[in-house]
Amino acid sequence: MSLIHHAEVHDFISDLMKKVRTEPMGLFDFPMLTTTAGKYYSAAVFTWDTHHMTLRYAMNGEAEFMKYFLLTMLKFQRSNGFVSCTCNSVDGAVHTPWFSRPAVSCTECRNLFECNGRYRNCISDLQQTRKISCLLGKICFIALRFVSLA
Repeated sequence: MSLIHHAEVHDFISDLMKKVRTEPMGLFDFPMLTTTAGKYYSAAVFTWDTHHMTLRYAMNGEAEFMKYFLLTMLKFQRSNGFVSCTCNSVDGAVHTPWFSRPAVSCTECRNLFECNGRYRNCISDLQQTRKISCLLGKICFIALRFVSLA
């Protein structure tokens, strides 16, 4: 990629980053990153997509979006540790007919743990990341149980 194309891509991503931010809304207590800049997914958080978006924001010096993502997903964690791979600001972690699966795959659990680890490396709030790690431990137990039943 030439430097001219690199600059164009950088400018496009920088512009898009401004468009996917949302203020706290509905059941979401924190600012969030939407999956697209349109209205259709503006109230939803998807584990895979949002995790990778928070990495880009952390590279831009805004690691707090990692914390917001994790705390939002964990807000809807069930007492048995289950965390849906998607949630929305209107219904929480209610499964939608068009997208419904638990965040128990190895990849999705890894995304949540990786996000917490990278957040810990970006900031000095170890108490917050320890609290999140304890909640994530419940997910790990569910994932191992799910895999062993398969």
